[in-house]
Amino acid sequence: MCNTQDHDHEGERAARLCLHLTPGLGWVRFHRLLASHDSARAVLAAPPAVLRASLGPAVATALTDAGARQERLDGAKAWLARYDARVLVFGDPGYPDGLRRHPAPPPALWLRGRAPGRPAVAIVGTRRASRAGRERSAHLARDAVGREAWVVSG
Repeated sequence: MCNTQDHDHEGERAARLCLHLTPGLGWVRFHRLLASHDSARAVLAAPPAVLRASLGPAVATALTDAGARQERLDGAKAWLARYDARVLVFGDPGYPDGLRRHPAPPPALWLRGRAPGRPAVAIVGTRRASRAGRERSAHLARDAVGREAWVVSG
């Protein structure tokens, strides 16, 4: 799936997912690379020296190691199958317009079920929330549901 020779849309989609799964890349760098190389496929085809100069050696190595890249992709595909989920990659049809307009939108959205067709809110926090934090989160969720917004995991 990280094969950059695939048909245009699917090849670009796979390349974007490969970029997203690269350790240390991050959302901002993801979008900077797309802007400077015109496509994710072009990033994956870039000479390693060019990537090292812009990303540093660790991220460039993670990005250019085809075997490691494929392992990350296979792991993601297994996760998607195990949880009956799907992934929307930035640029896919159906990627939310509100997120698309954000300065650094998430490179990928991992979904189970159907995407909401009305306003949605993600409540994101820590795994070790304080009691006050849990109470505030519950209040925010109840308020959002009361306004008919979908509460989605962040």
